[in-house]
Amino acid sequence: MSLVVLDPLTAVLVGLLRRNGIRLAGGVTVLDVCANWIGNWQWVQDDPSRLLRPVGLLPITRQGR
Repeated sequence: MSLVVLDPLTAVLVGLLRRNGIRLAGGVTVLDVCANWIGNWQWVQDDPSRLLRPVGLLPITRQGR
């Protein structure tokens, strides 16, 4: 839920070319990756091979080939 506040704030600071915006963007990215790993840790332990199956935009963009 904190990304709802942090993402727009980061976008504004980066848009204004503030150094703090760049640092905040890096911090938000690190926190987001950590939160995703924590949230998905159980299925990673249950089925590690699931990481090898692409999800999201990758399968969509590769279908046209």
